[in-house]
Amino acid sequence: MMTACCGSLLGNLVGAIMRTVLTDKQLITWGWRIPFLSGILIGFVAMYLRDHGKEHNPNAGEYADEDDSQCNNNTSKESPLSEVFKRENLPALLSSFLTPMMWGGGYYTTFVWMAIFMEVLVDPPIEHGFWVNACSLLFGIIIPLPLAGMLSDHVGRDKTMSIGVIGLAILGPFMVNIISSGQAVEAFFAQWIIGLCLSLFGGPMNAWLVERFPPHIRLTSAALGYGEQFLICCIVMS
Repeated sequence: MMTACCGSLLGNLVGAIMRTVLTDKQLITWGWRIPFLSGILIGFVAMYLRDHGKEHNPNAGEYADEDDSQCNNNTSKESPLSEVFKRENLPALLSSFLTPMMWGGGYYTTFVWMAIFMEVLVDPPIEHGFWVNACSLLFGIIIPLPLAGMLSDHVGRDKTMSIGVIGLAILGPFMVNIISSGQAVEAFFAQWIIGLCLSLFGGPMNAWLVERFPPHIRLTSAALGYGEQFLICCIVMS
């Protein structure tokens, strides 16, 4: 999640720089190709990881208790995927589908679509909306997100995520209304507040998801729900 947020911040910065340096005509005729061509650079990162990367399993040997021994015996007879869809795991599987959907919908609406909203749909348009979006992403998500995860270690995942959800429900409509006023400074603080609420929800989310399942099927279960909901979320928003 943190990697995706940092990638989104990088994309916001590229968009902001291009809109600052290039004219609208230049962006339409050839400037839009630059971000796509720059994606070639990730190929060198992939080559480096292929040649020098090493597998690392930080949890190896940690699950040696009696319950896990039985789980290991069970997994030798059936695949993790078949266990995921057992009746007792269905509520947790549903939560792994719906919970990230809220995070994905809130994040993409607030920090992907909102930049277009500020510069194109708001009347009057917010000057340098992409820069406002990038700054609020940095201070509202990138920095607070791991801190929210650390907070949940002390006060609990459910409590931290509930505060974020309640904050979004109460403050979200007011913050969007403030952004609609067309003032850059007010828009930054409004978007930043939405980002803080999202961080309280999203920071503990991944740990909360895997803790819903027994250790031997955690990766399969969480990945199944997490991946499917993001696919649907992207289809709906497109």
